[in-house]
Amino acid sequence: MSTISILQSKKQNYINKKNHALDQITRYERLYESLSAFKTTVSQSQEEFHSVNTNKLSMLSDVVNVKKNSITVQRYYTGMQNVFLGIGSKIIGVIYSVLIKSISAKLKSYLNSIDDYEANIVLYDRKIAEIDCQIEMEKKLRN
Repeated sequence: MSTISILQSKKQNYINKKNHALDQITRYERLYESLSAFKTTVSQSQEEFHSVNTNKLSMLSDVVNVKKNSITVQRYYTGMQNVFLGIGSKIIGVIYSVLIKSISAKLKSYLNSIDDYEANIVLYDRKIAEIDCQIEMEKKLRN
């Protein structure tokens, strides 16, 4: 096998690696876009939950004046206040926060992967250019 053939084979290997890296970048960009859209949905859901919970708690305050005269209303008020301010509401808030942090961490990992593949592409392009120069030198030596 000639030196030029060996160099061309090496060049093709780097071209294949570059193409694979480009495919992976496209893959991670799609994953990023999809997860980013999901994060937006989760954030909106979190805001809606807090908004609805706050509005219901606000409506519950209208019961305050009536509760003085009725034991049933007092119990209803206390129970509903526990629902809106209690452990369940707090757990949901924590779940949203943890989910959003997890999504953010995964998005960051996607960006890091894209950066790594882009750095590899720069390396592959440099190697391809070096091999092209070596091929040209070999061709000149043969002439």
